[in-house]
Amino acid sequence: MDNLPAAGVHGRAAAEQTRLVGNRRFKAKKYDEAAGMYSQALTMLPELERCGEDASVLLGNRAAARLAARRYEECLQDCQLAAACTGVTPDLQSKLEARKAKAMAKLQEFSQLSQEAKAAVTERSWGQAI
Repeated sequence: MDNLPAAGVHGRAAAEQTRLVGNRRFKAKKYDEAAGMYSQALTMLPELERCGEDASVLLGNRAAARLAARRYEECLQDCQLAAACTGVTPDLQSKLEARKAKAMAKLQEFSQLSQEAKAAVTERSWGQAI
């Protein structure tokens, strides 16, 4: 059972509690649900901390969930947002760079496959009578 904070509760403790729920969902391979928990936790942080160390961790976690869910463009956005936060640790920075590289590689694979599919359709249509 998830121990989510009561509705309307905010602050670092509530954000941490929600992050832990997200971590459990991630481990259960419920990646979209995990991303949602990390998003919810971000909104619980005090406004002055929404681009601090806690926020960078939440954004990094959400990037990991989105990468696992094959939402590569959103993963890249989260990596950029997290890297722009203050207090990003060297460990988190290296994780962000690795996630960014994986997402970019996957997007490049899809782009290449799309180009190959277009070429096959074009090649096929040239051989048919119009």
